Amino acid sequence: RLRLNGALFYVKYTDAQRGIVTTTASFQETRFFNAADVTVKGLELEATAVLTDNLTLGLSAGYQDGKYDKFEADANLNGSIQPNEIFTGQPLARTPKFSGSVNLGYEHAATSNTRMKWNAMVTHEDASLFILSDLGARFNGILDKKDLVSVNVALTDNDESWFVRLYGKNLSDERYRVAVQPVANLWTHAQFGEPRSYGVEFGVKFGGEPKRAAPIPVPVAAPPPPADSDGDGVSDDRDRCPNTPAGARVDANGCELDADGDGVVDRIDRCPETPAGAKVDANGCELDSDGDGVVDSKDKCPDTPKGDRVDSSGCSFTTEIKLPGVVFDTAQATLLPESTPVLSDAVATLKRYPEIIVEVAGHTDSVGSDALNRKLSQARAETVMAFLKDNGVTNELRARGYGEGQPVASNATAEGRAQNRRVALRILEKK
Repeated sequence: RLRLNGALFYVKYTDAQRGIVTTTASFQETRFFNAADVTVKGLELEATAVLTDNLTLGLSAGYQDGKYDKFEADANLNGSIQPNEIFTGQPLARTPKFSGSVNLGYEHAATSNTRMKWNAMVTHEDASLFILSDLGARFNGILDKKDLVSVNVALTDNDESWFVRLYGKNLSDERYRVAVQPVANLWTHAQFGEPRSYGVEFGVKFGGEPKRAAPIPVPVAAPPPPADSDGDGVSDDRDRCPNTPAGARVDANGCELDADGDGVVDRIDRCPETPAGAKVDANGCELDSDGDGVVDSKDKCPDTPKGDRVDSSGCSFTTEIKLPGVVFDTAQATLLPESTPVLSDAVATLKRYPEIIVEVAGHTDSVGSDALNRKLSQARAETVMAFLKDNGVTNELRARGYGEGQPVASNATAEGRAQNRRVALRILEKK
């Protein structure tokens, strides 16, 4: 039979928009500036008590403290701020310090089909600022303190489908301003609230089934939230991984995420983009069984002796790195696109061993003159060397064209000539 509500608030604004009445020698106008730093804090309380089955008492009270922490505005738009244009510390507009109301209602049966409702209300509101003036605080627009008393009595049917109400407002005939505008330093233009007034109101509801006024609801405590023992945001009744470490990211089942699906959760996975199906260690990184620096899924020579230099496929090399698949335009030194994957593997290999000195050796078949073939093989070697350097290889590189002088197959067949047209990387020495 008693309901209480309360609220505390504390609000800060930066660059709040506020209006100022500005006055010059020839005119006056209200200007707005986004220049105010504001703090508002306060308390609101509300109580409703059902004293008897017929009598209800309502109370409300509010307190607020609002001020300008900083408000300096070039009100006259002359490029500088004068003392009369500094409003820091002044109260906020339309922010009365204290306000409240008392409301008493009584309801009883008039006849078997009608009811009477009696109501009296007293409201209070402190005086407050309406608008600032750049002529000084005594020219600011101020709203009056007001204490208003109102009463009404209504006759209605039990279904509240019609009513007749007699009312009296502002019974003490309080005179109070609801808007104020100073006019330079001459006078103040004000709009006043409604004076003492009496009247009769009546109303009829049309359409729909008549409904009785709903009773005042009784507050019901919200049920407690479901337990979440490990604090991962998934309640215990849905959590399939109930002991997740604090701070870990989890899925809808409360289990830690494993983005690459390698069986190692993201929180401890040092290799978070492992290819699907790859075998990994406890850190989520692919296995490298022979320790040659090439993971097992890419290692074409899985039992490389320890200490051997290996290429990007995990296979040992000592004196030469072959480049099968590096091809050029006919009789030209222009690389064809299908050469890129092979050369990219070579780049990766040389970056692992920056200390070795490499000769890029170009070779041709025996078609054409020896002089032309030497020139062509030299150009192709230089093209490959440029590719390596452009892709970050820092080894000492030398390009040399051997022409047709070092065949690896017979030039008498098309197959043999294709084998002889090649570029290879020869290992000369270490730096």
